[in-house]
Amino acid sequence: MNRFVKFILVTGLIAGTLDIIGAFILQYFRSGKISITLLNYIAGGWLGVEKAMKGGTGAALLGLLSHYFIATCFVTFFFLLYPRIKILRFNAIVIGLLYGLFIDTVMSRIVLPLSALNTHPDFNLTRFLTNSLVVGIAVGVPAAIASRKYYTPRALSSAPINRK
Repeated sequence: MNRFVKFILVTGLIAGTLDIIGAFILQYFRSGKISITLLNYIAGGWLGVEKAMKGGTGAALLGLLSHYFIATCFVTFFFLLYPRIKILRFNAIVIGLLYGLFIDTVMSRIVLPLSALNTHPDFNLTRFLTNSLVVGIAVGVPAAIASRKYYTPRALSSAPINRK
């Protein structure tokens, strides 16, 4: 496996894990409970919400795999943009948080309406900013940091040390 693919997969795994933890935390603050049905709801993007909620563990697993796939897609997109758009090199934290705004916009305005969930949620500024902050911290910042690390020339670790 080449270095690029390794960076993408590891960063996607980190981002997906942080994001699903963030989603469960938001679920707790919004509903007072944590439920595996969050993963079933994600699977609803493929199956429709009714079928996904009745799908049990299998649907939850589909939701989890879908979640990691989507996170890895957004990481890959950032990695591909990084060498082409110089402003992405500015500050990994700031750029990562701004990327969170982009991710949440794409998910809520394009992906979810086109999915089997077919949702068209009304815009809520507080929810948008909260979701964007979570996804920015969970996906955007790791993508920005990993991209910087990947594209920064590696030190010549094999070069001999001259100690005169």
